[in-house]
Amino acid sequence: MVFLAEAAINTIRGVFRYPKYLFVIPLVILVLYYLIKKDFMQADMRFVSVRKRLKLFMFLSRALIFTLLIIAIASPFTIKEKTVQRDPFIKLIIDNSSSMNIFEMQKVAELKAELEKEIAVEAKYIGNNEESALGDGILQNLKTEENILLATDGQNNKGAQLGDVLLLANKFNASINTLNIPIIKDDLAVSVDGPSRTMKDVENLYQVNVHKVGNVNRYKIKVTVDDKVVVETESTELQHKFVSKFSEGSHRITAVVTPISQSEDHFSQNNVYYKTVRVIKKPRILYYSKSASPMYELLTQVYDVDLTSSLAGVDFNKYYAAVINDIPILDIEGSVSEGNKNNANNEDDRKNVDKLIEFVTDGNGLLVVGGKNSFDKGNYKGSLFESLLPVFVAKPGKKEGEVNVMIAIDISGSTGQESGDATAVDIEKGLAISVIRNLRRDNIVGVIAFNTKSYLIEPIGFKSKKTDIEDKIKKLQYGGGTVIGEAIKTADEMLEKVSGSRNIVLISDGVTTAEVYAIERAIWAGKTGTKIYTVGVGKRTKEWMLEEFSRVSNGIYFRADQTNRFKILFGNTEEIPETERLNIEILDDNHFITKNLAIKKAKIYGFNQVVPKTPAKLVVATTGGDPLITAWNYALGRVVAYTADDGSSWAPAMLTSENSKIVVRSINFAIGVPDRKERNVFDVKDTRINLPTEIFIRTENPPKVETGDANSQQFVFYKIDKETYKAEVVPQKLGFNKVGEVEYAVNYPLEYEALGLNPELGSIVQSSGGKVFEANNAEKIIEEVKSRSKRIIVDRVDIRWYFIAIAIIILLMEITIRKIIEHHKAAKI
Repeated sequence: MVFLAEAAINTIRGVFRYPKYLFVIPLVILVLYYLIKKDFMQADMRFVSVRKRLKLFMFLSRALIFTLLIIAIASPFTIKEKTVQRDPFIKLIIDNSSSMNIFEMQKVAELKAELEKEIAVEAKYIGNNEESALGDGILQNLKTEENILLATDGQNNKGAQLGDVLLLANKFNASINTLNIPIIKDDLAVSVDGPSRTMKDVENLYQVNVHKVGNVNRYKIKVTVDDKVVVETESTELQHKFVSKFSEGSHRITAVVTPISQSEDHFSQNNVYYKTVRVIKKPRILYYSKSASPMYELLTQVYDVDLTSSLAGVDFNKYYAAVINDIPILDIEGSVSEGNKNNANNEDDRKNVDKLIEFVTDGNGLLVVGGKNSFDKGNYKGSLFESLLPVFVAKPGKKEGEVNVMIAIDISGSTGQESGDATAVDIEKGLAISVIRNLRRDNIVGVIAFNTKSYLIEPIGFKSKKTDIEDKIKKLQYGGGTVIGEAIKTADEMLEKVSGSRNIVLISDGVTTAEVYAIERAIWAGKTGTKIYTVGVGKRTKEWMLEEFSRVSNGIYFRADQTNRFKILFGNTEEIPETERLNIEILDDNHFITKNLAIKKAKIYGFNQVVPKTPAKLVVATTGGDPLITAWNYALGRVVAYTADDGSSWAPAMLTSENSKIVVRSINFAIGVPDRKERNVFDVKDTRINLPTEIFIRTENPPKVETGDANSQQFVFYKIDKETYKAEVVPQKLGFNKVGEVEYAVNYPLEYEALGLNPELGSIVQSSGGKVFEANNAEKIIEEVKSRSKRIIVDRVDIRWYFIAIAIIILLMEITIRKIIEHHKAAKI
């Protein structure tokens, strides 16, 4: 009955502008019935029967008249559709930035001439010289229901994001399409990635990226560190890596690429890249251990380490981080906690944990190392110290219904592109099925698919009851645009209904409109306790976007070949052989601790029983699912739980030359900014020519600094923090420049680094409902514009006057009939 009532109300709303007035009709009829039935004066007995019939007639006619008038007040209408053919018009937006010089722009001019023969064309130019503010340019030219054709490389280096602009175009009902313009000139560019600050005699990994456009094949590359050649070869590769150690002071890295043929290099300014590296003082750390430790020996090679066997009287202010190695709770805090209630405790010891909490809260770091006297074996459970850690002391394992997983599958048009022997969406479906098979039978799982909207494929419930879930996934078809933010919102809302851990597995190529909205939804999910695990699929995967979704929600980004790690995450490790369960596995390749690192042939022989807390990040684990390295941010500081031992018994494989880098990175993560406690720190960031860069100085007194060149310039500094000052400098020349005695690198404009057609442009345009046209195919463009110039206009046609007219006719008929009756009555008298 409720459903029928709702259906009736919805039907009424689709016919009347003001349906609320219809509810007055019953009340008016009741009042009318009362007034007509009641006799206000004594009736003539000779005409009683005639009077009754007249009253009945008047009630019916008046009820009908009032009903018709109220219906007219409710404003009834009908829907009328008509097709309007507007004059076909297209706005051609041409990218006028320097990076377009490698394209055959003559094709765009020829296309414009061809289009003008059939339709009206308005050309607009955006971008200029070394600035490509494409998003801003499109926004300035965007109007309702327009057809827009972009002649651009899609390389946006300033202003609004292109994806967000295209989503706005949808709201304007505007069509944005793009051209595939041929490249006629070749070019080479080079850049260098790697740390800009390091410590003395520490190995640093750098990657030289070579960007090739057109038909460039072989080239020469030369990389120098302080004039010493570290790479010099002839190559076709796009990346070159090298490792370098530095002594104290400032150092220079210079990378130069040279084409084999000069005709293969249109822009010469992007053939050289400069980078500065500053060596900072080794951070001082505290190592708290009761016995000799192999890990201590390792750390003394990298840091300035103070060894202590007690925390009593320690001045924490001089340390960047502290390492607590296999220490029981009594020695750490001496407080009354589970397992040590009958032990005496010292007043100084009771203050130790408060000192540690204050130390971390102030922005410092803590690494807690496991062993036979710590965590579950050291009575940490239930202690105040446990609250500081990113783990609970407990046996790993998942209870029934504790793990909840929503799988979101991208079925937008961009996933229809070929990726090897199959389309991206086919790979996504296979990965989704693989993830489900890697879950335990008692895990709770649901599935949605999405493009611009989300579609429920399988409601959330126990995996053991999902008998046809794989068949439903296999039947999915791709099409439409992409709004990943809506998928995250829908999945998160579905997980709100369940208890236990909340996890979203997002399988996508990462290409979406409304990128800012998508990131905001991911941030919100993270704040409510939902972790997003992203899986990248396709040749043109937008990895940085997927990584960002995972980072802000405390999840992990996986490549398509890494989905077996879900077994470790969600507890389905029964199929792993017993002999392999103590092998070490990196779960998160993108975390600071593990980025660009690998664990080689590492196996442990013991571990502490812990479970990561919800806000924490499990970085490294055994293949059996037991946590080994878990990290989190605590207030302004960082804490790492290393739940193997220091290498003396359980985990010597973690201290080999290769694997020990992860231990060092764990300390670096805990340290954070490695020179934040130093005074008289002077830093200038590398930049691009004609772009401002910041100068930071940490000193007691306001600084006075001049440029170190012939055109001396004094800077105005602003205080931004205690003893910290900031100014800006805009460099005018390429190469290594100076501010005071500090050197910084100035490179070519970003416009010349990312050259060629942005591989994401076509996907972004298609995800917003647009199309990609060849520059020589004017016929298809004209056909599309003419098609979109036909608009179906839906009008509401007001029909209230019909009801008013009928009411007037009934009233006139009533008057006529009454006159006739009164005439007969008069004749009888």
